[in-house]
Amino acid sequence: MPRKAETRIKLDAALRNEAMGIVAAGPRLTVADYLRDWLASRANEVAPKTFITYRGLVEHTIIPAIGPIPLVNLSGMRVERMLRDMVQAGLSPQTAGHVRAVLRTALNRAMRYGMIERNAAADAYPPRIRRTERRVLDAEQVRTLLVALEGDRLRALYTLALSTGMRVGELLGLQWQNVDLDGGIIRIESQLQRIEGRLALTATKTEASQRTVGIGEAVAGVLRVHRASQLRDRLAAGSVWTEGGYVFARESGLPLYSELVIKHWHALTDRLGLPRMTFHDLRGTAATMMHALGAQAKEIQAALGHTDSRTTMNLYTHALPAGLRANADRMGVLFETVARDA
Repeated sequence: MPRKAETRIKLDAALRNEAMGIVAAGPRLTVADYLRDWLASRANEVAPKTFITYRGLVEHTIIPAIGPIPLVNLSGMRVERMLRDMVQAGLSPQTAGHVRAVLRTALNRAMRYGMIERNAAADAYPPRIRRTERRVLDAEQVRTLLVALEGDRLRALYTLALSTGMRVGELLGLQWQNVDLDGGIIRIESQLQRIEGRLALTATKTEASQRTVGIGEAVAGVLRVHRASQLRDRLAAGSVWTEGGYVFARESGLPLYSELVIKHWHALTDRLGLPRMTFHDLRGTAATMMHALGAQAKEIQAALGHTDSRTTMNLYTHALPAGLRANADRMGVLFETVARDA
């Protein structure tokens, strides 16, 4: 191609980029400059907590390591070395992998606008992550847990976690307007998160997380008892009550927050002699129960709000305990029998 024509093409591209507010990727444009521009473009495009995570990783992890490098000179080898150094410095491989994913997303934009020819983060090998076996409760442990929760103000929260696989943020962000006890339907539209120290009701994690789940009559009955208890709390609180419409609230009407729930969970499992596990593992228990009862991957995916059914099966049902499969017939009536015994 004649030099004059090539120059004209580059000039036209630069003018288009300038019109769209994109900085040309010359030798003086550093990775730090580009990433801060990318962050500004994402501020109103992602959830607030996601943006805070992006900003923290960019400003405190990526820029200190590779910020001064010209964007056009960034290589996969250099990104790979950054990730390796992070792991050697004590960061988990999962966190290093998240750093790579954020950088890869940012550089995809640069490629799309012709600022770079290759995505250095995509070229870099991700750190090796050793999968840890997720713990789940078996049938008897679930029954022990539910029986022990009789009379506990968090009984309904645990019952929903086990029967639907809802995330803790979704449980805490659930509002009565999205619960149809007569129809046995719950609409999951939001989650409660702590953002920069403050509780905030935000959209769910992904579009797939916005979903409708069904509940049986036994679970609906537990929620009815819980609602009556909450009404008593409201009468007792009087003018101190703060109405937020939350299904799970403190005695004042203010929403519960995850730190309280997790503290309660660990104290409960220790008291009952159950395995030490995270509250999130109840989500895995719910998925594994569904799988044991014959639910298809797509059905479990829809219930848990995953974008891809492979995520569901890989994370939650690859190591089904033999005892749980043997007790699958008992799982179908678990909540009903616990409700009758209460």
